[in-house]
Amino acid sequence: MDRLFKGEEPKPQVNYFVDYSSLIQVNHLGGRGNVTVVRISPSSDSLYVFKGVDFGTFLESPADFRHRKDMCYHEIRMTSSLPIHPNIVRPASIFVTVKKVQGKGRISICGTLSPFMSHGTLDDQIT
Repeated sequence: MDRLFKGEEPKPQVNYFVDYSSLIQVNHLGGRGNVTVVRISPSSDSLYVFKGVDFGTFLESPADFRHRKDMCYHEIRMTSSLPIHPNIVRPASIFVTVKKVQGKGRISICGTLSPFMSHGTLDDQIT
């Protein structure tokens, strides 16, 4: 997590980490990238939106995977650096991780989870 900020002071906030392998995919939301509705566990009724990169992206195109990973990290850095405002969604506090197969058991962040809005798009929510 600290590597994402590259020397910047991260904002004080409680962060939770969830392993990607524990996510249960409910519905792919379409569009470019990996944006999927998920559950954290089979017993959970709560739905979240996973936004990030996965191994399938790597298999399709390693170069595209690196680009999407960089974009994901950039988005996390940018949203985490924004000041709190009532009209801006708060930065993610649930990070999705994967364990590296090689190395010393380090983990990498591969995306974030946000609460799922069941009533359609943001435009539907505010109009």
